[in-house]
Amino acid sequence: MEEVEEIIEVNGKKIKLDEDGYLADFKQWDKEVAEYFAKRDGVVLTPKHWEIIYLAIDYYKKFQISPLAKTFHKLLTEKYGLNFSVNNLDNLFPLGYYNSVLLYSGLRSCC
Repeated sequence: MEEVEEIIEVNGKKIKLDEDGYLADFKQWDKEVAEYFAKRDGVVLTPKHWEIIYLAIDYYKKFQISPLAKTFHKLLTEKYGLNFSVNNLDNLFPLGYYNSVLLYSGLRSCC
């Protein structure tokens, strides 16, 4: 059976998604793409969202791989200290912080 690729349009740009609905090519990511996915999910991106999104992107740019959930949690704890709570992220990303952060960052789960 042939795979059907999904294409979305964001501000006149055609963006190809993989079979799981994530960007097929990180090079197509920009803030407008993040805002498209967030709006679709009913999320308004705030400066705190962007900090977390760019944390994932910075990791990807450094290691050329998306951070694993455990690794990402460790990065967040290092950045925000021991008072960091997953509940805070669940409030920011109500559909699940890890997958939402990857989606809004133009990344996908590596494993």
